[in-house]
Amino acid sequence: MNVLKELEQRLLKDPQSPENLILGSLVKALCMGENFRIIELYDLSHTDFELALKVMKNWRTSRYTKTRERIKGMVEEPCTEEAAE
Repeated sequence: MNVLKELEQRLLKDPQSPENLILGSLVKALCMGENFRIIELYDLSHTDFELALKVMKNWRTSRYTKTRERIKGMVEEPCTEEAAE
């Protein structure tokens, strides 16, 4: 499964869980070019930590996919291309 699709399903399933709040903050930081406290990743389980790493790896290469656009909408603010690069 595509990692961004996996993330989307995770965020939709339980958006207010502590783990998903961290993953959502990561996506918002990637999307909006905001700061992200990387130490928060260490609060995640090993599986979620690996998911976060995969998200960061795949974010740039999948910049034009529909899944990425849907995830951007989930953080409720428009993403500029400048912030995504």
